[in-house]
Amino acid sequence: MKKFILLIVLLCFFTFSICVSAFIENEFCEFSSTKRIIDKKILHDFGKNEFILYELEDGYAIYAFIDNQEIFVEGSYKMNSIYRSLVDETELFYLGPGEYYFQRENFIHNIRTREVYECDELDATYTLNSVPLVSKSQMNRNLNHASHTDENGFTVVREDKYFKNLSLFPKNWFGECGLIALSILLGYLDTFHNDNFIPDKFYSSRYYVDNGSIDDDGDQIYDSVNTKNEELIKKIVYPFVDGNNYSFESWPTFSMPGTSYAMRDYLIDNYLHTYGIWETPGLKDLKKNRPSPMADEELKGTLKDYISANCSSLISDINIRSGNVFFTHQHPKDYIDLGVPTILILADYTYQSRGVFNTDWHDVVAYGYKEDKFLVHMGWWPESKSYAEIVLSSATIYGYFAVEYTGEHLHSKNVLMEKNNVTYYICGCGYKQQHQHSYNSYKIMDNTYHNSICLCGVSVKEIHEWSFILGKAVSKPKAKSCNKCGLIVLL
Repeated sequence: MKKFILLIVLLCFFTFSICVSAFIENEFCEFSSTKRIIDKKILHDFGKNEFILYELEDGYAIYAFIDNQEIFVEGSYKMNSIYRSLVDETELFYLGPGEYYFQRENFIHNIRTREVYECDELDATYTLNSVPLVSKSQMNRNLNHASHTDENGFTVVREDKYFKNLSLFPKNWFGECGLIALSILLGYLDTFHNDNFIPDKFYSSRYYVDNGSIDDDGDQIYDSVNTKNEELIKKIVYPFVDGNNYSFESWPTFSMPGTSYAMRDYLIDNYLHTYGIWETPGLKDLKKNRPSPMADEELKGTLKDYISANCSSLISDINIRSGNVFFTHQHPKDYIDLGVPTILILADYTYQSRGVFNTDWHDVVAYGYKEDKFLVHMGWWPESKSYAEIVLSSATIYGYFAVEYTGEHLHSKNVLMEKNNVTYYICGCGYKQQHQHSYNSYKIMDNTYHNSICLCGVSVKEIHEWSFILGKAVSKPKAKSCNKCGLIVLL
């Protein structure tokens, strides 16, 4: 009996050793030498192209399978892929970054947007941009420590922490990813370079309410639109810290100042440039009124109109760097070396839906690179940092758009601290300035109370101590004045 048990133990050990050896040989993929592979899946587009998905420990990597070689497309060192949430689905499809699908019965489902197509109506293929052209590096300029290397070996802009922790940005409702990318870029410029990039302005923002239903065409049904009056910039309040300087590297990571839904709608309503004609979304057929994609020229036109209308004094201090097709692999690296975050227009794919051929692409903000890979903020899911550190291949890029600011620095007021009823503004450069509130009355309530609001957003309710102002000819009061705030009310 003992010999039999020993034999079983030895057999199990031998089998286990073989399995472990086989597993170790395929433990890692090229994307990461530290995160083990925990699952592998085959993806397809709707043509003949094949892709391989590696689910890693807290990460993922997708490769195109071309001529028996694996060519990296996208991945993350922070999170598993969106396919990870699918338990029972086996027919998985992929059309490049942002386009993730699965088939259930006779329908194709977009995992991210929840759009639904019939199997025979979606005919789409995705191919990498393989143009291997490079340009002469622009590294002859003084970098002034404008970039550095992060923990994963990426060359990143000096303020990479901002993008890695940015969760305040507008929502991409109907494919307006170009406007989301511009909003992120403007929030960065306003916080770190010049406080005039975004005016202290309120605007009506639109929040679409999804009832969870799908119409006959497979589009989401939005049964109402809520509006809010919001400031374009989303300021944040940090716990008070003593000292005259509060270095950006010391800022908490739970949130960064950003832009609101109002910024998206302000750009849409006033400055939008697209390939097609924008129709203001109504309550019906919203999906079909989505804006056309924005490439580098459309981004340029939108930004120029916005700058001219809101901060024209900065025009001479702005250099716009943009292009497409050629040098899309090299120029974004040059700008990141110079500390300039760059919008990438991801390579388009061709698809046929409901009898019409279309093209589509996504605009994202790149703030780092390593070899043939870029570190980007995808601009998805506000209030979340899940897609703030996605890695994309340079072969996914169709074009690029960057804004280089060369003017004088103007301290930002996007971060606030408060102590003993005193507010302090913290600039992206670390400068800390004390702010004395300047209140302006905006509402009178029963002639006894009034609310006051400061330009910084702090609001108070004050109790008045009235003194009466008498007329010259008669003793009857003609007005009363508050001894505390000076508010005058005519009687």
